[in-house]
Amino acid sequence: MEQRDVVSWTTVIVAYAQCGNLTQAKGMFDRMPRWNVVSWTAMVQAYAQVGDILESERVFHGMLERNSVSWDTMIQALVSHRHYQRAKFLFDRSPEHTIVSWTAMINACFQTGEIDRAKAMFDAVPEHNVVSWTVLLQGFAESKHLESAQVIFERMAEKNLISWAVMLNAFAQIPRLEDAREVFKSMPYWNLSTWNTMVCAEAQCGEVDNARELLETMPERNLVTWSSLIGRVGMGESQEILKKMPERDIVACNALLATYAQLGCLEDCETFFRNSMPEHDIFAYTIMISLYFSKNQIEIAVHLFNSLRFVDVVVCNSFISANAALGHMEDCQRCFDTMRDQDMTTWNTMLEAYAQNFKILEAESLFQNFPRKDTVSWNVMAMAYSQTGNLPMTEAFFDAMPKRDSASWNILITTYCRRGRVNQAVRFFQDMNLWAVHPIDPGCFSSILLSCSHRGLVSVARRYFLRMAADFGIEPDVELYCCMIDAFGRSGQLRNARELVDSMPFVPERVAWTTILGASSRNPKGFVSSSV
Repeated sequence: MEQRDVVSWTTVIVAYAQCGNLTQAKGMFDRMPRWNVVSWTAMVQAYAQVGDILESERVFHGMLERNSVSWDTMIQALVSHRHYQRAKFLFDRSPEHTIVSWTAMINACFQTGEIDRAKAMFDAVPEHNVVSWTVLLQGFAESKHLESAQVIFERMAEKNLISWAVMLNAFAQIPRLEDAREVFKSMPYWNLSTWNTMVCAEAQCGEVDNARELLETMPERNLVTWSSLIGRVGMGESQEILKKMPERDIVACNALLATYAQLGCLEDCETFFRNSMPEHDIFAYTIMISLYFSKNQIEIAVHLFNSLRFVDVVVCNSFISANAALGHMEDCQRCFDTMRDQDMTTWNTMLEAYAQNFKILEAESLFQNFPRKDTVSWNVMAMAYSQTGNLPMTEAFFDAMPKRDSASWNILITTYCRRGRVNQAVRFFQDMNLWAVHPIDPGCFSSILLSCSHRGLVSVARRYFLRMAADFGIEPDVELYCCMIDAFGRSGQLRNARELVDSMPFVPERVAWTTILGASSRNPKGFVSSSV
């Protein structure tokens, strides 16, 4: 009977904790006639759920007795609150490693960018379940290692809806629409979230009719469903969708506001912002401030920024970025210095502001004072050196980077291409392949093709153009086609240039014809011009 009482008390504590009512949970815990390991663990979880991770740790370390659930609860709490080192400290001292704690630490490795370590930890797990496999799958997918994610997905003996949704989201975000469609069709069943993901993917890729057809097929819809179409269909239809929505939420309104802003419609943005939105959040203010800056209405942008009673880190980062684009470095510095909370993006944005305005000394000083650096930080600093045209300095900094991604290599390759050092750029591209860097940044190909074009190396350009799809799975876009057209044109191979225009898998834009006409004007025969 006494044991039943302890269970009953603990059940109530857990219920209060799940509702976020810490005061009631703590009151019930204090009134308990006796405690056991379950009730103590419930309080560890209760504090963690409301964000008081320090008190959660205090309760954990004060426990006279702990079981595997206690250790798992504390480790999971630390990982979810991004205290990865403290989580590792506990994991290493845990008397027993369960699948729960292993999975939490694998997730932590992915969150800190330690992909190889995450895979090594996964391989060390004595026995897996669908949750651990899904965490590994999600880690690779969110880290943009899609090929590895596909292999893992195919190896999974058991898949749940979350596994399918992770793979669907991975394809939808790139987007690889055909693969997303195939995954969606193969799913054993769908929920509202997966329906919404597919509708959004179709709309993002311009397949609006397919998106509408899915919308009509869906057994239920919510605000996310409608919001996914707003801004991706025509402006008039977006407005009609907003009117038809059973209720108008801030997400849908922000989507339409962002569409107006992307089209540069300042008056429409102002009218909609002032008269049609039921409320304004930080995202809406950020859109308006950025738009005012882009329209060079600095005073209005600054006034709107200063009028905000609460300015979060996202708004400040946008404010710094917008001022940097206009060369207003004093405003950037003032905003940065007065921010109470500076995240990793803030430091990187400020560093990019210096690099963008060729203030290399200030960039170096800021970089040295970073509280911590990620790959983006190193890439931005490398870009700063690249813009000076100092090849030895850029390469030396590249060699000193603790970790490099595709963007890092692209900076180095582009730097040498801009200086006309095509052979060295090609050598770096080959080195990148040896390091198995994936995915390859299409910008690497743009740089090599343009450099080859200006140096008359049309055969090298053609080889890399053909390798894009065959070896790297990159389908050339309009820009890459135009680079290759320009290479043919500069070398006098106008017939090849014209054939490439005709073979493009999309309607040639004005820039493609301008490229080939420019090439023909440099050719005395000029037969292409007369046929266009």
